[in-house]
Amino acid sequence: NTTTAVRPESESGLVSLYPNPTEGVVTLKNKGTGSIESIQYILIDAKGVKVAEGQVDYLDNGIEINLPVASGVYLMIVTVADRQQVITVVKQ
Repeated sequence: NTTTAVRPESESGLVSLYPNPTEGVVTLKNKGTGSIESIQYILIDAKGVKVAEGQVDYLDNGIEINLPVASGVYLMIVTVADRQQVITVVKQ
């Protein structure tokens, strides 16, 4: 059994997410130079239940993501290689 450690990033880390609060569509944008080859995201509600997830194979200028969820506060966990960033998302 192999355990892989994941290093969390602060909200100023890997990507930016806007607009936040949102009415349903957010843009994830790479904050670094160059592009990200693969990015995964999971959206978790206040009860800790995974309500949406996805993968983007290439992130350069930004990608729009539709959040198919009810109004509320969510956590989006963004994973790039061995790094994670947790972003609080408010859906109006």
